Amino acid sequence: MLKNYLKIALRRIQKQNLLSFINIGGLALGIACFLLISVYINHEMSYDNFHKNIKNIYRIYTIDNEPSGRKYSAMSPHPLPKALENDFPKLTNVVCINNPLEDEIKTDKNIYKEKIMFASPNFFNMFDFPYRAGTYKQLSKNINTIIITEDLSKKIFGNDISLGKTLTVHGKYDFIVGGVIKNIPSNSSFQFDAFISDEFLYRYIYPNEDKKWNSMGVETYVEFSPAISPQYLKSQFPIILNKYLPDYMKGRFGLDIQPLRDIHTNMDIESRITTQVSKLTLLIFFIIACTILAIASINFINLSTVLFIERQKEIGIRKV
Repeated sequence: MLKNYLKIALRRIQKQNLLSFINIGGLALGIACFLLISVYINHEMSYDNFHKNIKNIYRIYTIDNEPSGRKYSAMSPHPLPKALENDFPKLTNVVCINNPLEDEIKTDKNIYKEKIMFASPNFFNMFDFPYRAGTYKQLSKNINTIIITEDLSKKIFGNDISLGKTLTVHGKYDFIVGGVIKNIPSNSSFQFDAFISDEFLYRYIYPNEDKKWNSMGVETYVEFSPAISPQYLKSQFPIILNKYLPDYMKGRFGLDIQPLRDIHTNMDIESRITTQVSKLTLLIFFIIACTILAIASINFINLSTVLFIERQKEIGIRKV
């Protein structure tokens, strides 16, 4: 019986090939567009979800009261992370992230232009980027340690073991490869090819920049523990600013916190490090996807109804 139904369906498609193509193809195209847009929206909403402690990780941002209105920026003073570590030792982690730089990484034979991130050595304590080889602990032991991604390791060294090899950065600084991490997921707010401790940055490239409260050039992330809550830290921000800021800077800006899971979909806070997309844009895409699917479904039902009327004779013969 099933074979008979299939044979009749194929004959009907051959007889009414144009209508069948429009009917089936339209529905298939509508479903495909809906699925593609849904995959994109799901990808954008999944940013940083692979970090195990994402619910405890927050970014500190600054609020500038300008004549034109309030301005929100993810950039915070360079000394802020150290001040938080000293004043709030119960915080699980405090991480300082500098703006990644496109710089040269050189071997004996070749030069590569790669994206290098300078951040606190405990960056890999807070954020989950699995290692293929080596360990991030070398960053604390030797500031001339560089961590590279799996793709960069293959690009430079091929299938050879890269640990212990020497790379020259910025044309004159030699680093030893101390670890190789898996490739950065596409839904990560932090994209980089190589990682160097910010201690090297503050010692050789920007000496003593981490002591200048008037220098706003880093993003500060904190990981809370059960012993200290986000609300408590937030209430202490005015005290911190009053304690550390020079007199001429007091009252010029304030601090607030933002959950890591909200960073990618919040366009109100300007960032040089993370990528952002508007929630309104994602909502519009979702409405478009639903509209396309609805139109395709209505079109399919209407054409199927027309074809059903034309099949009355076939149905009658079947009944007989």
